[in-house]
Amino acid sequence: MSGISQLMSPVLLFVSLLGLVSTETDPLDVEAIHALYRALNSPPQLKGWTSEGGDPCGGELWHGVSCFAKSVMSIKIKGLGVGGQLGLNLSNFKNLNELDISENFIGGEIPDSLPPTATHLNLACNKFSMNVPFSLSYLKSLTHLNLSHNSLSGQIGNIFTDFHNLKYLDLSFNHFSGDLPISFTSLSHLHGLYLQENHFTGSVAFLAYLPLSSLNLENNHFSGVVPKQFESIQELKINGNMFQAGYVIPPRYDIEYSPPSSSPRPPPAIFSLRQDCNVSNDPISALNCYGEYSLESGQSQGVPSWGIAACGIGGLIFVGLILAVVVVFGRRSRKNRMKNLKRSCDPDVSLPITSVEGTRLHTDNLILDPPSVSAPKTASFHHTRSSRASGRKISLRRLRGLPTVKLYSASDLLLATNNFNERNFLGNSLFGSSYRADFPGGQTCVVKRLEIAALPPQEEEMFMDFVWNMSRLKHPSITRLLGYSVEQGQHILVYEYMKNGSLDYMLHSSDERKKLLSWRTRVKVAVGVARALEYLHLASSPPITYENLKATNIFLDDKLMPHLGDCGLAMLRPLTNIESKASNLAASRTGYTAPEFGVSGADKTKSDVFSFGVLLLELLTGRKPWDTSRGREEESLVMWASSRLHDIAMLEDMTDPAIKSSVAAQVLSRFADIVLPCIQPHPEFRPVINEVGDQLTRLLGKIHRQPRDGRGAAKAGGAEPDVSEFSFKTALSHLERFSHVSALNKVASSSSTLS
Repeated sequence: MSGISQLMSPVLLFVSLLGLVSTETDPLDVEAIHALYRALNSPPQLKGWTSEGGDPCGGELWHGVSCFAKSVMSIKIKGLGVGGQLGLNLSNFKNLNELDISENFIGGEIPDSLPPTATHLNLACNKFSMNVPFSLSYLKSLTHLNLSHNSLSGQIGNIFTDFHNLKYLDLSFNHFSGDLPISFTSLSHLHGLYLQENHFTGSVAFLAYLPLSSLNLENNHFSGVVPKQFESIQELKINGNMFQAGYVIPPRYDIEYSPPSSSPRPPPAIFSLRQDCNVSNDPISALNCYGEYSLESGQSQGVPSWGIAACGIGGLIFVGLILAVVVVFGRRSRKNRMKNLKRSCDPDVSLPITSVEGTRLHTDNLILDPPSVSAPKTASFHHTRSSRASGRKISLRRLRGLPTVKLYSASDLLLATNNFNERNFLGNSLFGSSYRADFPGGQTCVVKRLEIAALPPQEEEMFMDFVWNMSRLKHPSITRLLGYSVEQGQHILVYEYMKNGSLDYMLHSSDERKKLLSWRTRVKVAVGVARALEYLHLASSPPITYENLKATNIFLDDKLMPHLGDCGLAMLRPLTNIESKASNLAASRTGYTAPEFGVSGADKTKSDVFSFGVLLLELLTGRKPWDTSRGREEESLVMWASSRLHDIAMLEDMTDPAIKSSVAAQVLSRFADIVLPCIQPHPEFRPVINEVGDQLTRLLGKIHRQPRDGRGAAKAGGAEPDVSEFSFKTALSHLERFSHVSALNKVASSSSTLS
C-alpha cells in the first residue's frame, strides 16, 4: 500500500495543480467584466464583483456569473435595480452565450461593442435610447433577442441579414419608426415576433413566409394588405393599424386557433404592385402596395375591372366611416395602454428571455450590411447655390434622418475659426486643411476645409452619401463627425476636438511630451487603433478602408486614449483632382505605405494592416517611419527594424529610451511577434486586423499583471528570462526573411526617389 501511496501522491499533486491552473479566468473576460462593473457604477447588488482583481471562474462568488473552464459563459443580473451603462468592452467576452440585464435602470445607447458569440440577449425593461447599433448584425448566433420596454427609436436598418438561428425577436414598447427592413425575410427560423406599441409603417409582406407561430403588430402604422399566410399563425394580433379594408380578416385571428394537422399549409401567394391599396395615405415605400395573385396563373383573381370600380367607390365610403371610428378609439386606447404598460414586463405582453437551451459557440468572422433607405433619392438639385444647399439640407434630414449631425452656416464657421485665421490652423492633409473652431457656449471643434471644387448634382449626392455614412460611425476610438457645411461652393466637415493633439505631436515634438506616453499607454493606443480599424473593416459591406493610417491622423484625448480621424475620406478621392496630387499623396505616406500600394485589385484592408504594423514600430522605437536626417540604412523604419526584430539584444537596443526600463523582455518579444506578420511584404501573409487587436489586448493584460515600482511603472528587471519562451521564435519558420528584406529594400528605394 505504501508503494501505491507513493505512486499516487505525484499524480494527485499534478491533478490538483492542473485544477489551480484551469481556474484562471481568460484575461479578456476579466478585463471585460471589470469594465462592465465600472460602467454600471459599481453597484453593491452585484455581490463579489470587483473593478480590479478577482477570478470570476476560479471558485469565487460573482453574482449572476456562470463559467465553463476559463471562460465566462453567462451573466444574469435581472431585476436587481442596477443603473449606469453597459460600457465599451462587451466584445471582449469571446464565449459569452447569455446576457440578461432585464428589469433594471441601465441607460444610454446600446453599445457597438457586444458579445460576438451571444445566443440569448435580453435588455428588456431598461432605459436604453437612440437606435439599435450596426454591430448587432455581428451576432449571427442569436436565437433570442429582447429589446422591449425601452426608449429606442429611429428606423431599423438591414441588421438581420443571415440571422438564420433567431427564433424569438421582441422590439415592442419602443419608439421605432419606418418600414420593416428587407432583412426580415432571412429570419428563416423565427417563431415569435413582437413589434407592438411602436411607430412602424409600410407593408408587412416581408413577414409572409416566416414560420411564425406568434405575431403581434398591434398599435403601429402598418398599411397595405394582410398576407393570406397569416391565417396559419396561431397567435396573431394586428389591431390598431391601417391595413387595407377590402381584404377580409378571418374571425380566427381574435381567438386561439390551431389548424388541423391534416390540413396542408396554404401555398405561398405571389404578390405584385398595386396603386390603390392604401386607404389612409401614401405608402412609405412601394412595397406597401402588395396585392394577392394566383400562384398558378400569375393573374389577379376576382371580378372584372368595371365591377372593381363599382365596388371600390362604395367600399371607400364605408371604409372612411369605419376608419374614423377606429382612429379615434384606437388613439385613446393606445394612450391608456402605453400609460399602464410602459414600465411593465408582463410575459403576456412581451417575450421574456431567461433560459439557454442548446447553445453553441460561433467564432466566424462576421460582416455587417449597411442599412437600407426605403425612400427614393431626389432626382436632382436646383441650380443656384443657396437653393442647392437648402435642397441638400431637406434631402438629408428627410431621407437620411440625421438629427445628430448639424448643418453649419458659412458665417458660423467663419466666426468660430476667426475667418480661418493662421492662429487657428492645425495642419494639412491630402484632402484639405484643418482649423480649430471655438463656438459660442464653449464648444471647441475641428473644422476641415476639403479641397473640393463645385460639383455637379451626381457628385454632390456622393458627398451627401459620405456625410450619411460617416455620421453613422459610432466607436470610442473614432473621431465623431459632428456636422458639415455646403454653402458658397465649400465642402466643410466639423469633427470633435481632442485636447492633446495628434500622436505624432506627442511622440516627436519634445522629450517631455514623449514621457507622458508610457509603455502601457502606447499599447493601449495600439489596442484602440486596432479596434477602430476592426470596426471599419468589419462593420460595413463592402468594408471601409482607411488607406492613410499614420500618427498624424490619430488624436489623443485628455486621458491619452486614441481617436482615429479623417475616417472614410478615401471615399471622396473621385471628387478631387488626384492626378495633380499624386506626388503629394506619395510623400504624405512615405514610410507607412504598403508595397502593393497603387496595384489594381489589391486588398486594401491588408494595406491598412501593413500601415498599422509600421505604427507599432513607431510606438516601440519612438522613431519616425521615414527620417531623412538619419543615414541611408536607417531612413526607412520598416527596413531598418525588420532585420532586428529577430534578435532579442537588438530588439532591446532599438526600444525607445523613454520606455526601455519599463518593458519586460518577454513582453517585448511578444510585441515583436505581433509586429512581424503585419509588415510582411506580401498581403496574403498578413493577419486580419481583429486578430492583431486580440493579440494586443492579451499583451496589455500581461502588462497589467507586471509588478510595478513605487512610481507605478512596470518593472522590466528581475530574473534572467528563459529565451526558449520568447514567442517571436515560433514565427521564424513562417517568415521568408530574405525575400522580405528584398521587398522592403524595393519599397525604401522607391520612397527615396519620391521624396
